[in-house]
Amino acid sequence: MNKVLVILLSIFIASCASNSGITNYQSKDNLEAPKPAACASIDRLQSNQNPADIFVGMKECLNSENYSAAAEMYYAAMSYGIYDTKRVSDKTSHQGLIVLRMNTLGGLSEQQISLLQSEINTILENNEPV
Repeated sequence: MNKVLVILLSIFIASCASNSGITNYQSKDNLEAPKPAACASIDRLQSNQNPADIFVGMKECLNSENYSAAAEMYYAAMSYGIYDTKRVSDKTSHQGLIVLRMNTLGGLSEQQISLLQSEINTILENNEPV
């Protein structure tokens, strides 16, 4: 019974959202990476690079199967992004980090995600600063 209720509620919410008349505004160069990072140690990141720049480097690490560096870059990009959401009052811009993450991780296979998650867990378990 609960599953049916959850499914019906989800369908109802989705139909309301699609008919809400919300307009999505995007600014020019939204979520662009003007200074893309390379797959390298995070100590090579520059203070003028944004999360989009770092996700570019992370994707490069994933493409070269360097999951350890990718995990470090993931933490750096997320940290920069979370900081940005705290300092920017426009709540509509807070989804940018989620979109960047989805764009970077969206095309990965289950095995790639598992390997990345394993490296992320290693960082967490070791409680090492990245």
